[in-house]
Amino acid sequence: MTKTERYMWLANDLLLTAAAVSLIINLVGQTASGYAFSGSHGQATAL
Repeated sequence: MTKTERYMWLANDLLLTAAAVSLIINLVGQTASGYAFSGSHGQATAL
């Protein structure tokens, strides 16, 4: 494996990790706001 290939793998891993992290944060944020909205209506929806 050349040095360039190693850097490309590293960049790819970082991109995948960043995408996964942002997706998780997005899901957590949606769930939290969903619970807040349903809580204000007096009913919590279980996922």
